Amino acid sequence: MPPQHFNTGWVLCNMGKAFMENVKYQEAATFLQQGNPEKALEVCKKILAKEPKSFEANQIAGVVSLQKGLFENALDYLDRALKVDNQNVRIWSNLSLAFSGLKRFKDAHLSADKAISLNSQFPEALYNKATIYIKEERLNDAIEYLDKFIQLKPDHYL
Repeated sequence: MPPQHFNTGWVLCNMGKAFMENVKYQEAATFLQQGNPEKALEVCKKILAKEPKSFEANQIAGVVSLQKGLFENALDYLDRALKVDNQNVRIWSNLSLAFSGLKRFKDAHLSADKAISLNSQFPEALYNKATIYIKEERLNDAIEYLDKFIQLKPDHYL
């Protein structure tokens, strides 16, 4: 390959890798949406074996771990995703769920607060904050966040 084409080849190769990772990520997301979290996790693990820093694969694996109640695993996956994008409201919101599941309420509050600071109109973060307060039996505080959640999603049934 002529020297002037070396960088072009490198760029095209990396673009191809990124495209294939995106295809696999979409496959995992589809499995998750179809109610097949085990298959979604299987796809994510294959992606992560090659690309351990894949934001999308770590995010989906974290969500699946949350759904299964594997909160330590969820923290691991979500923390890896956070290292790629520490301004992602969804990751911070999901971290609050993982910490709450482990009864690490201080960390759960910090994560929910970070999510809310990134996007105060993100209903899941408000709902998660309320559930943390409920677990702590701080019902008046929970009501404040449930009210905010309902204002954003008035047709949502709790």
